[in-house]
Amino acid sequence: MSAISPTIEHELTKLFSFGHSNNFRVCLVLAGSEQWCRQMTRARIVYSNTVYSNTIYSNSNSGLSDDYHRELSNSQLLKFRLGTDSELVVIDAWSGLNPDVMGQVIGTLRGGGLMLLTTPPFDEWPDYNDPDYSRYQAIRPEEYIMEGNFIRRFRQLLEQQSVLPENKFLTVIQQNLQPKGHSYSFVQESLVVNSSEQKDGAVKKDSVDTKKTIGPKLFDPTEDQEKVISDVVKILETPRSAILLEADRGRGKSVALGLAVQRLLKSTPCHIVVTAPLRVNVEHFFLAVGDVVDSVDKSLRFMAVDQLLIDTLNGGSQNGSRLPVDLLIVDEAAAIPLPILNQLILQIDRVVFSSTLHGYEGSGRGFSVRFKHTLSGHFDSCSFLSLHQPIRWACDDPMELFFNDLLLLATDVNAVGSEIKKPAAVVAKNSIAMSENLHSEYANIPQNTNSPVLIRLVSGRQLLASEPMLREVFALLIDAHYQTRPSDLRYLLDVPYANLWLAEQVVDGASRIVGVLLCCEEGGFGRELSELADLVVVANRRPQGNMLAQLLANYSGDSQWLRAKSMRVMRIAVREGDRRQGIGTQLLSALEVEAVKRGCAYWGSSFGFDLQLLDFWQRHSAVPVHLGLRLDKASGARNLMVVRALSRSFEQKARLLSHTLVNDLRWWQRGYFPELSDDHLLRIKDMLLATHPEIQKADGSYEPEKVEVSKSTEDKIRLSRFITGELTFDKVYPALCRLFLSRVDKDVPSLTLNLPVTQISLGLAPDWAEMALKLRLSGRKQVIEAVKAELIQATAD
Repeated sequence: MSAISPTIEHELTKLFSFGHSNNFRVCLVLAGSEQWCRQMTRARIVYSNTVYSNTIYSNSNSGLSDDYHRELSNSQLLKFRLGTDSELVVIDAWSGLNPDVMGQVIGTLRGGGLMLLTTPPFDEWPDYNDPDYSRYQAIRPEEYIMEGNFIRRFRQLLEQQSVLPENKFLTVIQQNLQPKGHSYSFVQESLVVNSSEQKDGAVKKDSVDTKKTIGPKLFDPTEDQEKVISDVVKILETPRSAILLEADRGRGKSVALGLAVQRLLKSTPCHIVVTAPLRVNVEHFFLAVGDVVDSVDKSLRFMAVDQLLIDTLNGGSQNGSRLPVDLLIVDEAAAIPLPILNQLILQIDRVVFSSTLHGYEGSGRGFSVRFKHTLSGHFDSCSFLSLHQPIRWACDDPMELFFNDLLLLATDVNAVGSEIKKPAAVVAKNSIAMSENLHSEYANIPQNTNSPVLIRLVSGRQLLASEPMLREVFALLIDAHYQTRPSDLRYLLDVPYANLWLAEQVVDGASRIVGVLLCCEEGGFGRELSELADLVVVANRRPQGNMLAQLLANYSGDSQWLRAKSMRVMRIAVREGDRRQGIGTQLLSALEVEAVKRGCAYWGSSFGFDLQLLDFWQRHSAVPVHLGLRLDKASGARNLMVVRALSRSFEQKARLLSHTLVNDLRWWQRGYFPELSDDHLLRIKDMLLATHPEIQKADGSYEPEKVEVSKSTEDKIRLSRFITGELTFDKVYPALCRLFLSRVDKDVPSLTLNLPVTQISLGLAPDWAEMALKLRLSGRKQVIEAVKAELIQATAD
């Protein structure tokens, strides 16, 4: 084994001295060959073995043996680390640099701790085929390569920081593999070989006391925490009340809640339940509570989220009595799906939610965008609290500032600079000439005459070249969308099939961004991908990066949705003060012009169902074609899919799908959309009426039976596709209802025979537990198999 080198050891000594004397976190970057990085990492871990008791490794491909892996962390396993501390973080960019993981894992590092980052040589790093790119892979007609702009920006920030005279928290050491005369603005280090004096990594420890604790003691509350503790202690005084506590990582949210519960239990007889994605997430909470609760006492207990739901919704799982809950505390709430949180607040009168402000895990910005409104409307009293002073590290920790800049974690749309160079080209103006294959013309695009809005398409390279522009774009996306993550920054900078339009107001040569539209190209499966397209239709393949196109192809049974080129609108964001001025319309107009130019047959989008959004898409002739049968885990809303056809043939296809939705909506309404109000469903129907005037009565009311005539042939096709596994039971539920329960089509003999399993399933759907109980089967899978077997027999007869 190679030993840690004297140069690296010297730099580490300086880093540790700075970190521990200031309670700051420090960072060592080793840039070189994969072998050298592995050797230096392995040597450093041996050196640190008796120093660091809590280590996180960013992936499983770092080349370290199991002896060195105290805990493995990646995007799936990182949830085990939420709410805990680490003293050493190892991030191996050779095995893939995941921005989400990096942003979250750094937040676990305590003051005085070390982040060790290993990368390819800086000159080669932007062109390195990062394994993390696999998350962005997509089937496209033309080959493409990722741009590497995220890495270019990362490298640039590292180089700039490392040469600053005042920088003491970050050191970059580059393996010296370059020809003589090549100079670096940071430390160079040659490949280190074994030596008799440093055998097996046994090097002399530096004189820094790495166990030294600087700053406030963990359980001595700060002024910020005292405010939180006081409010939580008072929550029992209000019958129906909620608290939402938001803060960046390292601010002591769990500790503050634990200290509050400690005081409550000492002064007030009550029953408190705490829940979190995992028990380890509330480690600091229970440490703060201490031993105030006797081991036999049940006044405070942890319950897993699923068990808590069973208890609150079903009245207990043992003796039928519900567990008494005077106060529920939900820690790391952003990592719990919003539909579950919404269920909990319906059952429990006093709840405290704790969420990481810039964590972007789970529901991401769901709290800021949606959940605050939900809480305010549900509880009699609702408080929104925050913590600012860090306790895991010192204020003004330079690593926090650096990585906030790198990942744009704390970007605020109202705080970023507003001046950007005047755009060189404008791709959309007040009026746009439409292609011949479009059958509708745009209305005049509204403009603010005092400050004209100009639209332009920008590339990742252009974003890289303008830091102010990049910050404004990302701030708008964060402000307008509930689930924006650090990985979205890499998507913006690197993905070549992504397209970004900016809406800018130009005044006196200066420009500010007032809106953005982000979309991606999909489909285009030509002759060479014909077999893959057919497999998508029958649900045997789900090629990454074609979400809308493949859903349309599978749902309709028509591979043309995937064979044709298309564009999927991912995000539209407009500054709050500039909304309702036609900026979104201009952005969509620019998208449509470009889509026609590239030969796209349609564009579409899928968004969390909202009445205002529904109006927006309807104004732009986007036809609703499907409403999600399950609530989105992040947004807590149902996704409505809309399509805007750009050719006559696809206009007919979109109309057919919309026609199917008209038929299906009334059958789904009872069992599948319990949370949607009649007003919501009426608005969807009204939107459909605009494209289906034939189903409207003279008084304007809805007459669904008119569109159910002659549906039996299409329904039988869907029945066959369900039996072969192409469509799920839920998707064909309306067709099954029409075939087996309806008498609308008098010309077609009823298929309602002696089919008890099918009839019971249709009557109880989508309550799979009740179905299984009634049919004496073990669960959903067995119920579906039984239904299919019965239908196969019926159709064969």
